[in-house]
Amino acid sequence: MKYKIFTITFLFTALFTFSIAQAENPVTDFLFGNTGLVYDMDSQPIYQTDSGEGESWFGSGFLNFLSDLFSNSTSESGTSDDAQSGDWDINSQTYENNTEIVDPVLTCLPNVVEESEPFLVLWQCQDASDSASLTVLGEQRNVGSSGVSVESILQATDSKPRSFQVSLACSSGAQAFCDMSVIYPEISLVADGSVQTGDTASIQWSTTDMTTCVLTSDDENYADWRRVGTEGSVVSHKITQDTTFKLTCTTKTGLIKTKEVTVEEL
Repeated sequence: MKYKIFTITFLFTALFTFSIAQAENPVTDFLFGNTGLVYDMDSQPIYQTDSGEGESWFGSGFLNFLSDLFSNSTSESGTSDDAQSGDWDINSQTYENNTEIVDPVLTCLPNVVEESEPFLVLWQCQDASDSASLTVLGEQRNVGSSGVSVESILQATDSKPRSFQVSLACSSGAQAFCDMSVIYPEISLVADGSVQTGDTASIQWSTTDMTTCVLTSDDENYADWRRVGTEGSVVSHKITQDTTFKLTCTTKTGLIKTKEVTVEEL
């Protein structure tokens, strides 16, 4: 029980400290919620749901995590016969040769990220005297028994991994793992550069790692004109003025990406 109370205190302290240091960081937005922000393809992304309302992991996932942690806080004592058997499990704790090995805590937030988007790694070994090693993207480094680290997939990385694993190894022999996924959202949007007044324009687009896309026009005479799909080839409304077509897409992580193309009236 003391281990769990210490773990909870550590996580609250780490999250509070990180939120202050990274006040406008996408990970902080993800943890504590941020709404109504839309960034284009050239800007730093923030977490946003399809409805445009920020979704806070702190309000749901973290509380579930604490619930799971406390659900294991029942009796950790066994009978003398159990102890003599040398191998038994109680509440995710393994006793081998009468040596207690408690599963460490390792949390990665979020576990689906874009290239260069930061994510948070929090860890806690069973004992403050433990030493540990943390491995991220194949790079291993020695760390303390507990800590917080901000990691990211660098754009300079030659290979573009679609998935990888973060691992923690405590000196006690206990291990923990986080499975991470990486997405690489892209938008391609092309259209006829210019058309005669009253003619239509051809527009084509394709995307990667998007869940939804909507194509709209800035011509107020066609405010209701729109086409939906993560890829497509369409004919526009009649061009009666220079018109900009905008493709707005939602990525697999809930971020908003946009791209525009302009058709000139001749």
